[in-house]
Amino acid sequence: MSPKPASRTRLSIPLILALAAWLRFYRLAGQSLWSDEGNSAALAEHTFAEIARRTAFDIHPPLYYWLLKIWTAAFSSTEAGLRSLSAVLGVGLVWLVWRLGRRMFGPRVGLLAAALAAVSPFQVYYSQEARMYILLTLLAAVAVYTAHRYFDTAGPAFWPLAGYAAAATAGLYTHYAFPLVPLTVNLAALGHVWQNPADLRRKAAGWLAAQAVPAVLYLPWLPIAWRQVTTWPAERAAVDLPAALHTTAATLLFGLSWPWATGWGLTASLAALLLVSLTGIRRGQNTRRDLLLVWLWLLLPVVLTLVIYSPAFLKFLLVAGPALALLLALSLVQLRRSLPGLPGLVFSAAALAALAGGSALALYHYYTNPAFARDDYRGIVAFIKAVSGPDDAVILNAEGQQDVFGYYYRQPPPAAAKVYPLPRRRPLDQTATVQELAQIAARHRNVYAVYWAQHQADPQGLIEGWLNQNLYKATDRWYGNVRLVSYAGRQVEMNRRRQAVNVRLGEHIRLVEVALSGEQVVAGDILQVELTWQTDAALSEPYTVFVQALDGAGHLAGQRDASPATPTTDWTPAAAVVDRHGLFIEPGTPPGRYRLIAGLYHSATGQRLPQAGSRQDFVELGEIEVVRPEKPFPPEALRLQVRSRTPVGGATLLGYDLYKPGYRSTPETPLYPGDPLHVTLYWQAGETAASMSDQMVMAVETIWGQETGLRLTAPPAGVDYPPRQWQAGEVVRAQFDLWLTGLAPGVYRLRFTWPDERGMLFSAYSRPFRVSPENQ
Repeated sequence: MSPKPASRTRLSIPLILALAAWLRFYRLAGQSLWSDEGNSAALAEHTFAEIARRTAFDIHPPLYYWLLKIWTAAFSSTEAGLRSLSAVLGVGLVWLVWRLGRRMFGPRVGLLAAALAAVSPFQVYYSQEARMYILLTLLAAVAVYTAHRYFDTAGPAFWPLAGYAAAATAGLYTHYAFPLVPLTVNLAALGHVWQNPADLRRKAAGWLAAQAVPAVLYLPWLPIAWRQVTTWPAERAAVDLPAALHTTAATLLFGLSWPWATGWGLTASLAALLLVSLTGIRRGQNTRRDLLLVWLWLLLPVVLTLVIYSPAFLKFLLVAGPALALLLALSLVQLRRSLPGLPGLVFSAAALAALAGGSALALYHYYTNPAFARDDYRGIVAFIKAVSGPDDAVILNAEGQQDVFGYYYRQPPPAAAKVYPLPRRRPLDQTATVQELAQIAARHRNVYAVYWAQHQADPQGLIEGWLNQNLYKATDRWYGNVRLVSYAGRQVEMNRRRQAVNVRLGEHIRLVEVALSGEQVVAGDILQVELTWQTDAALSEPYTVFVQALDGAGHLAGQRDASPATPTTDWTPAAAVVDRHGLFIEPGTPPGRYRLIAGLYHSATGQRLPQAGSRQDFVELGEIEVVRPEKPFPPEALRLQVRSRTPVGGATLLGYDLYKPGYRSTPETPLYPGDPLHVTLYWQAGETAASMSDQMVMAVETIWGQETGLRLTAPPAGVDYPPRQWQAGEVVRAQFDLWLTGLAPGVYRLRFTWPDERGMLFSAYSRPFRVSPENQ
């Protein structure tokens, strides 16, 4: 005999809840806090009264922050501690979806709905964020559940009414979008009493009281809510309605980490599947009432999101997530019932497999793909701590990022860079801001600017424009939606290090002279380079300047590509054009002598200008010496394509980069047979690194371990820097080029083999990489 439905439920729901918990707690601290989470962490450190005072001038009421304060007092304010409140609430939401589905549409729908909610990438994402949105969704579900129980109970029902009033009050103090939930429930209640006039007499008094209690309890906060909602700056832009619909459908189904473009196929498929739920409307008045309630619960948040559409407001769709799970589960069951025999089984199974497969794909990208990660303030601060000192400065250009930056920077090294929040007020005071920028530049050696939400904080780009014009810009890197730009200051006397060059590039341009901040630079620091150009004719084409530091094999130890501060099309014939650049020397660069070159290439085509009378398309500027930093560079501050931390004898392989040469910023660029493969290994020396051999072997093999015959024997540092000279803890960046000559299309991996002095072999492996057919 098969198990009874109740027995299956007792077995299934704990497994579903366990899966939900695992997905929500897995890698809970894997991503950095972003700006809004930093705001949550900062508010939770204040008193309850201070939280209320501060949120009175914010766009979110205080309840979530009060709860977070209590929670972190018990579970700490670490990243995992902050986010674990949302994770627990997210698991509770899955349980409540099961209860709702079972109560409204039966045990099978309840289990399916809970399973869909458990694996929902949208719900998982916000269950791992220290913000109030999963609490808002849970309170909405509690309000719907208690309201349904009230109208579904024949006799007195005090506890459902009390539960509804409590959930509604808490929801109003959680988010200003919560009134959408009472609107949903009351519209459904009107539909119910329209069909059941007798309930109007029996239920009206209690229901009106349940509406009055939250309204009365919210009266003290109502003026604040009205002021904040009506005066908060709103960014409105023209909306492409079809594109907004497609994004809405993809977000509801697969969250914020769906890797492919959306279109009518996904939107129409979702709509068609949801409409199947309406085939159950013939089953009675209660089914019609429940369908009306759940459809309103789904549609009203969708309509609100489309009306105020912005990518930042897609999170409001989360409130509709439980309703979506219920309707999808009902549709799957109805699909099985409506089509008898094998067709019903096949179609319902295929639809379920598509939903589960899409969720699994989106979750995989959420957990592993940096493109879908939150803004990486943890990485920004780790980098700044690693390369900065007491003579340096940090500029934060938007008020909203001060809390999250401070969260990671609150225990800076003893000699830490000073932090300047600019602009000091909005709207920006141009005169005062420029004066402070000049003072910062005069006081500090290097400046690290963290740019976020510039269109709000500095819409004219005054801060970045001034820094670009007056300092030596070295790096410009994205950490999610945040940019970290590093500049070298102007304290160094450049005049003593000037040298005439007088080399012509192309027909009209001459590099007249070059000035350097020094002939020696520490790995992880910035070399200041000042180039003086001159043209003998007006230029109609835009050119980009490149400055590079190269090792003996031509590998980059530092690179700077940028348009001149004065575009070449604006150069005046015979006038000297001074062009400043900062050349950032990559952390881990082995100590030694490096060539310094510079040149110009066409900004659109990438074609370099040749040197007159030479085959070279660059100018030799001499050599610089790279020296080892006094303290080892911290591995967590490195930006690696793949992290591994694999022990290899007396060293650790921290990670590596693999890409086609010239495509570092787009490592997914396809590789073809015969292409070169650039490999950068990041080693960290251990106490016994000196016992390792001066040579290592890099070999290409199939993913099954079969040799291909392609191998390279080279020093482990990529240059002549033997392991016996490495210091314990030192990070060494090693670069290699491996030609994929004669390699057939397929999937391969690299094996790194490094023997010690006794001949014992130690190996590590790369992740698989693909070599594509040339006709693709």
